[in-house]
Amino acid sequence: MSRPSNERSSSPVADPDEELLQEARKAPEGDLRAFEQLVLRYQRRVVANCRYITRDPNNAEDLAQEVLVKAFFGLRRFAGRLSFAGWLQGIKINHCLNHLRKQAGRSYVGIEEPEVDRFDQLCISARVHEARKAG
Repeated sequence: MSRPSNERSSSPVADPDEELLQEARKAPEGDLRAFEQLVLRYQRRVVANCRYITRDPNNAEDLAQEVLVKAFFGLRRFAGRLSFAGWLQGIKINHCLNHLRKQAGRSYVGIEEPEVDRFDQLCISARVHEARKAG
């Protein structure tokens, strides 16, 4: 009496995005329909991950858009060694880390905060800002 096998198939799992990837790669210039479907599939997750990685909710949507633009322009070089989701994750992580490196050491002071008085350039900007509001 043979028992059913509980072993998984040894064939690799197909990338669920493969069909859209092929369509996006083969699409004539200007035909973005297939890539738009990929964007719709991943956009919310990319925004959420950018917000989580950078702890910067104000820039998360911009960072996510930049990640998706990088993916679009790199699509023809996508080798398929990873799933599309894994490849996109690598772009997202590297882009967010680069953003954090650029932001390191920078501090932002609101124009109406008392610390502005310490910075001559900001004082000039604050006066111009106030003059425009009054004028």
